[in-house]
Amino acid sequence: MTVLDYVLDLIGLGSEFGGKRFERSLKLYIKALVLKEVCRVSLRYAEGFSPAYFYARIPKSTLHYWGLY
Repeated sequence: MTVLDYVLDLIGLGSEFGGKRFERSLKLYIKALVLKEVCRVSLRYAEGFSPAYFYARIPKSTLHYWGLY
């Protein structure tokens, strides 16, 4: 995850993307999706472990939305 933090800092993603403002940072959503794909778990399971890793609940609908891009 440290390498991912470094890459995301290089990209310079803020809390605004495409003119939209988000409740949480875009980096948090990207980290959650990367962790979901690396662990190869379902959206429901990823929703369950997000509070343990990121101290914030990320709904599976949000993960699904961001997973489409």
